[in-house]
Amino acid sequence: MALINSIVAKRERQKLKLSLDDLARRAGVDRTTLHRIETGRMTRNAEHVVTRLAKVFRLEPDQLTAIEVAADDSAGNDVEGGPESLFSYRSQLNVRVPHEIRNALHLVAWHYGIRPLDIIELAPLLFHVVAAETLKERATQLASLRELRGRISDMSGSFPHLHERMLNDWSGEEIELREERSIAARDLRGDKVDEGDDFVDTRPLDYDDSVDNPFVAQLRARLAAIQPTGSEPELFDYWSDGYPPRYEICREQAHAYLGGDAEAGEEIVTGRVGLHEIPREMRDADQAAARATWVKDRAAELGAKNAAWLETLGIGEIGL
Repeated sequence: MALINSIVAKRERQKLKLSLDDLARRAGVDRTTLHRIETGRMTRNAEHVVTRLAKVFRLEPDQLTAIEVAADDSAGNDVEGGPESLFSYRSQLNVRVPHEIRNALHLVAWHYGIRPLDIIELAPLLFHVVAAETLKERATQLASLRELRGRISDMSGSFPHLHERMLNDWSGEEIELREERSIAARDLRGDKVDEGDDFVDTRPLDYDDSVDNPFVAQLRARLAAIQPTGSEPELFDYWSDGYPPRYEICREQAHAYLGGDAEAGEEIVTGRVGLHEIPREMRDADQAAARATWVKDRAAELGAKNAAWLETLGIGEIGL
């Protein structure tokens, strides 16, 4: 799978002070194709396009199709977003994330033919949409419950021979109020449901706040709803306060990048090995088998180191 990195292509063209028309003439590549490359609208590129552009830019083909871009402001540009202007200010964002999230960023970008930066820039908006949906769904369900409870209340006195608790659950009404306060406070994971002066058992006995909270439940349902029949499984596992979310997506893209090697692909999806760790000389389109071997060797190396470390602690193997 050869895909030219749109950031590299645009940056190198600007370094040479070439217009798209100039580059089209030099490389013998259609201007429309060049524009689609730079705007991240391509899902793959023909080998001759990669070769011709690499020659003009004086780069190796694998540098042009590199997954990630090293910082380079030599052209006076913000690397990820192009030149600064009076109307567009950018700043550097340095964060550390687990390998599986960093891998997923690039796998999703490949899958949809866009730049990783596009995903990062849209992340706050998309999070806001799902968060608002979660709160709205909880409010809708709560309103439905209260409507049903009202209909049950109307039956009060219908069973004079039975205790009134059959129709009125005071603890249930207290839990309703706590859920209402949680929603009003935009408490996405429902952590504040436990807040209250009275002793009320608000949770199921096996409740796990990182796995069963309403935000995770909403994302899990959304992810399941878009799964094509027979596709590789995707999942949203957990998200708890103070810890990064855990999910597995884009298995098909990971497997394809590694020549269909499912074992190696799982090491990428689960984050045991980072895509950015793969040596540059193995990132070209025809190096899939070499990449797969390297990934499995790297995973085995890390597994051995972890096992040795656990042994020094007297823990032994725990299924790493």
